[in-house]
Amino acid sequence: MKLNAPARLLGLLLSSAITTAGAQSPPADMTRLGAAPSVVVTGAVSQPMTLTLEAVRALPAQTVTLSSTAAGQPVQHSYTGALLSDVLKAAKPTFRPEIKNDALRYALLASGRDGYSALFSWGELDPGFGNRAVLIAYAQDGQPLDAVNGPLRLVVPGDGKAGRYVSTLSRLVLLRVGP
Repeated sequence: MKLNAPARLLGLLLSSAITTAGAQSPPADMTRLGAAPSVVVTGAVSQPMTLTLEAVRALPAQTVTLSSTAAGQPVQHSYTGALLSDVLKAAKPTFRPEIKNDALRYALLASGRDGYSALFSWGELDPGFGNRAVLIAYAQDGQPLDAVNGPLRLVVPGDGKAGRYVSTLSRLVLLRVGP
């Protein structure tokens, strides 16, 4: 598949941003068999953090019921977790206040331990713009997430095919993609 010029440019920007944003291999303790899974928040933040399942459960809980399509069939599940926007706010993004709507020049790359990743614009996630209640979920239909999807999973209201639901969530990297 041949990419057009804007797609190639976006790819170059993202690969450069990931490199310069401090994205790195997961800490060794996260990859050891039996280590408690966690989510590392890095990139363009002034307070990088590592969130454990317990830390996410300690945040204010939200429950959303989402409908999507899986394998061509409609499915509906109720998810409980913490708002992604609350986690990102606590990490203190390094937006430049002297630039009008500087936050809109940022994107978030969410990745799972299985290598699956999804990209979001800041405008989708910020309550002042897109106002989506994206969750870092730890329960589905009142039960802890299973080993295939959890212990933490990013779930995205409004995504019809659930393609940006990131199971086994392990990394959130905030990237500046605009000038």
